[in-house]
Amino acid sequence: MLKLDYKNKGDKEMKETVTYSCGHKGLIEVWGSQAERDRKIYACENGLCPECAKKQQQEEIEAQIQELGLITLQGSEKQIEWANKIRFEKIKFLISHNPATKDSIKIFSADKEKFAKYKSNIQAVAEKYNGNAEFELAKQMIKIIEEQTATWYIDNK
Repeated sequence: MLKLDYKNKGDKEMKETVTYSCGHKGLIEVWGSQAERDRKIYACENGLCPECAKKQQQEEIEAQIQELGLITLQGSEKQIEWANKIRFEKIKFLISHNPATKDSIKIFSADKEKFAKYKSNIQAVAEKYNGNAEFELAKQMIKIIEEQTATWYIDNK
């Protein structure tokens, strides 16, 4: 059987051992022109290894969730890790559409009475505003504040 190679003839592929900025060593694949290979090596040497980068991302997500006062999700360790990542992306999306969302989540997470009143008001106008973009964002914020299971985030990403 004929195997097709779609790479440019001038491209060279090799593995290179790099020391990441965190001090860990790793084997990376580099290809392309010498300049492209040098850029990839430079980027790796000035960044965290994949393991440390993942750990840092998880710490940032957990810090953001704590800052917002959101509840700890229920599920296995892996489910919670995955669900928190999804929840964090949903929160970033909501904040990108309305920066005040961050403060609202903090307030409603801390004050269950205010949250119940807000939720009640949103439900009262549901029929009138269903489909309205701001109304839909408000419903998503409510779900983020009250949802406790990791599996819900995974199933509804």
